[in-house]
Amino acid sequence: MHLAEIALAASPNNEPALRAQLAAYEKLLEESNDENHYEVFWLRHLIAESRSTLGISD
Repeated sequence: MHLAEIALAASPNNEPALRAQLAAYEKLLEESNDENHYEVFWLRHLIAESRSTLGISD
């Protein structure tokens, strides 16, 4: 995730970095086991935002 953030700081529309970031968010959500509702809400928001940026519909 940190490498994706570095790449996106240099180039905000870098598609491979956006996809890597999205994959990291999805993995974090998967591993959260819905235990922390604030974390789940935050990750779902980041995933939706990333999908929107990439033009991916649900």
